[in-house]
Amino acid sequence: MRRCGLAARLRASRHRAGMESIRPGAFLRMLARFGLALARASAGCSARGIELSFAGMTAKEDIASVAGQLALLTQTVEEMAAQLKELQKGAHVERERSDIQQERIDLAARELVDVGDRLQAAASALRESI
Repeated sequence: MRRCGLAARLRASRHRAGMESIRPGAFLRMLARFGLALARASAGCSARGIELSFAGMTAKEDIASVAGQLALLTQTVEEMAAQLKELQKGAHVERERSDIQQERIDLAARELVDVGDRLQAAASALRESI
């Protein structure tokens, strides 16, 4: 399954359900919980003798499979969010280092200008004295 297709389907289902304002991570966790609840409910149905089959798979197995996939997807999204947070933290540290380095470069450039001005003044004074 392509990642962009899944994201588009999730956005579409959130839109149809009127849940555009729910954050994606929270939405996925809610879906996983719903899938697990369906799996538990289907276990109760099969105990009463209600078995539906879809391409060789019972409804209970199908729901359990979807619930497992949702749980895995939720875990993957949470891991990706943690990785993104770490990358953002690293980028912030690198930005601070870059700012410090730029300040040092600017200071060195000002000092070089000052040294150049003093050398120019010394050269002018030496020419006048000759």
